[in-house]
Amino acid sequence: MPRLQSSKVEGVTGASFLHSKVVWGLPVLLILLPILYPMAALVFGSVSDGGPGEEIHLTLDNFRRVLTNDEIPLIFLRSMIVAACATVGAAVPGFLLAWLVARTNFPGGRLVSLVAVASFLTPSSLSAIGWTILGNPDVGLLNRAVDAPILNIYSYFGIVFVLSQHLTGFFYLMMLAPLRNADPSYEDAARLAGASPWRAFVTVQLPLVLPALLPTLVLVFVRAFENFEIPFILGTPANIFLFTNHIFYRLNSMSPPDYGYAVALACLVTTLAALLFWFQSVVGSRRSVVTISGKGYRPRKLKLGAWTIPCMIFLVLYAFATTILPLGLILASSFFPILGLFDLSQFGIGNYLRVFSDQSVQRAVVNTLMLMIVCSTACVVLGGFVAYVISRQLPRFRAVVESVATLPLIVPGLVLGLATLWAFIRIPGLYGTLYILALAYVALGLPLGLRAISDTLRQVGPELEQASRVHGGGLWVTIRRILVPLALPGMVSAWFMIAVILSRELASSVLLYGYGSEVVSVKLLAFWEDGRGNLVAVMGVMMLVVLILLLLLERFALTLLGSYKR
Repeated sequence: MPRLQSSKVEGVTGASFLHSKVVWGLPVLLILLPILYPMAALVFGSVSDGGPGEEIHLTLDNFRRVLTNDEIPLIFLRSMIVAACATVGAAVPGFLLAWLVARTNFPGGRLVSLVAVASFLTPSSLSAIGWTILGNPDVGLLNRAVDAPILNIYSYFGIVFVLSQHLTGFFYLMMLAPLRNADPSYEDAARLAGASPWRAFVTVQLPLVLPALLPTLVLVFVRAFENFEIPFILGTPANIFLFTNHIFYRLNSMSPPDYGYAVALACLVTTLAALLFWFQSVVGSRRSVVTISGKGYRPRKLKLGAWTIPCMIFLVLYAFATTILPLGLILASSFFPILGLFDLSQFGIGNYLRVFSDQSVQRAVVNTLMLMIVCSTACVVLGGFVAYVISRQLPRFRAVVESVATLPLIVPGLVLGLATLWAFIRIPGLYGTLYILALAYVALGLPLGLRAISDTLRQVGPELEQASRVHGGGLWVTIRRILVPLALPGMVSAWFMIAVILSRELASSVLLYGYGSEVVSVKLLAFWEDGRGNLVAVMGVMMLVVLILLLLLERFALTLLGSYKR
């Protein structure tokens, strides 16, 4: 009898266990649907012979056309070389700046962080446009100043140069913490053994940060490989095609658009990016070095001495080249009728009056703010729910859910827009509206919200929730009164991070917008293609103002939360 009773209890427990998995797992699956469905539609479209929304038949002809195209090996080689050069160009100054802040007594640590964050958060399209004012081979300021074409920004060098500037801040932010956490006692031991500072750095300090350095290099390479704005603005006028602007050319400049070819190429690019991302995760997980221990760890700073002034000069030059110069030229150009031509007799606010009175620009501003607020909120709420489920209710499925949610971080923005287009174009009244843009934005921002809040929840021990349950608090009371207040700073930071990214999103938006659903980044690109550079400058200033306001609001919100908790 006890055996039978035990079997009955086990059956009930198993049924309730299965019910719990379904109750929590089904909403998670629905939340991930805007990611899974477009990716599946993209794969299906690559083996179809028609465009999105048309009657189609399965075929491999799209892949045959891609793989037999003589241009593809050259485009692949160009894309890899440009991404590799941009990675090196970002890693050298990024590592030096991170080392100065983390391991030396350099006095400009806060300034370094400010400049690095500014260069990373600045839309890459604005950086590229700012440098066209300087390096246009015909009318660039630098070439006019010396009366010789010494710089042609519409070149491989220009693409690599601007990409490197844009990604240096990302590399700096990724390497700052590992360099700070590396125990300097190992380096001191090497110096006591007679090693020179350079030998101690190469043989001791560099291997300590190698587990973080290698994955960061791969991440920077992937970001350079999938960038769309800089190759489009600087490469397309010179007939320099990398993977991203080549896909856009096939969709935007051919009549009718060659969807099958573009989707097949997009699948190949996504596969390559996924392999690189997988390699990054493998390298990061297999290589680990203990650098912080409980035995006499103290992060001492290296005294720069006479090198302080040269390092400060390097910082000033870096800030001038990456932020002050390109953005300052865009700001100055917004007050003149011709981009890059600064005739004081024509100084005025006419460009601003023209832009602010343009109804399409007004719609674009409203659409951008609406999408930014709604989609950022949705990403934080939905990402927070998924993070709670995989950390508390379904921890066995954490790896699977996080892998699925990571897909938009791997997929280039242009490919994500193409996948969303293919997935939802059959739904009447959806294409070309704010709703399809919202679907793409949520898919883009959801992984960021999930990761940020998941990291926060990992720091909250389950004992607090257990104590709430013991004192009669139900599930939703525990979440509302325990977890949400503790995770709120992380949720606020995640919201503003997603809002910054969505406010400048271009790659996916350019394929999904329609009349009445333009956003600011798309309108900026439209002005650029029409040759109205003066209006582009005004739109760029508007984007920078929104970015600065978001950063100030984030700091104010976090300060307010801190004072409230005290």
